[in-house]
Amino acid sequence: MNTFFRSAAVALCIAAAVQSFTVGYLSPRLSLEVCRPGLREARVERFAAAPLFHLINRDGGVQVRTHSGREIIVEADMRAYTPDAASAALAADYVASLLEIEENGDALRITTEPGHRPEGVDLLVNYVITLPRGTNLKIEGSNGNVYVAAGCGDVDVEGNNTDIEIIEPMGGVQARAANGRIIVDESMGSAMLETVNGSIYAYLLGGSLQASTANGNIVADLMSESVDACDLTAMNGGITLAMAEECSAEVNATTGGGLVRSELLLNEVQGVQRRHALHGTIGDGRTRLTMNSLNGDIVITRSAT
Repeated sequence: MNTFFRSAAVALCIAAAVQSFTVGYLSPRLSLEVCRPGLREARVERFAAAPLFHLINRDGGVQVRTHSGREIIVEADMRAYTPDAASAALAADYVASLLEIEENGDALRITTEPGHRPEGVDLLVNYVITLPRGTNLKIEGSNGNVYVAAGCGDVDVEGNNTDIEIIEPMGGVQARAANGRIIVDESMGSAMLETVNGSIYAYLLGGSLQASTANGNIVADLMSESVDACDLTAMNGGITLAMAEECSAEVNATTGGGLVRSELLLNEVQGVQRRHALHGTIGDGRTRLTMNSLNGDIVITRSAT
């Protein structure tokens, strides 16, 4: 009988803990998409081409694509969530004046929610942006993923709870997120990537890379010998660097709590390899590699292809 009561007490404690977590913590943080919006409006705007497109968006995702045309096309899917009918009218007025647009010869800037959001209204604005090839791009946001297709010029993305993916940029890249992973594919210019809670994946055809994360891994692939330098820092995570067959590097790699392992042979002269450090030259030493991890392994290998 005592065993029965003990089991029942444990079951009640577990049930109370689950309810407390789901109602008190998880439920307020669930995506708004679990319920239907009280108000939804789709808007399409067209603008003349500009050297720079700048978007500020507080809540919502952004997809950017390019075309051979000479206009900028902005598609906004606006969804407002309200607790009651009275708030719905307030939300409708707010959505009607939601976008602030600034145009000049050098830039087109769109600010979502330039004013204060009404009490009791939650808002989600998802964008699809079509830009002429080569247009420079700047995106500032808090909550929502960002995808940038091939063909943009310089790309600058900053977010809070944001996964960032940038494909084949034609210029330099800057990407920063507090919570989210960062992927940059076939970068040819300078790339500066930073996240706090998330991993970084970078595939380089040229230029240089500076990448850092506090809690996550870094995976970098040198796809060409044209890459000048990589400076990689992971506090609580590992670093994996792959090099194409024709690549060579001058390596300085250290880790505190992990191991350093290289599948590529160092030149015999002035090469040093220990459990927690590797310093030396691979091949001709064309690319400067600096890799530091506090609690993680560092691995240097050849690319799979």
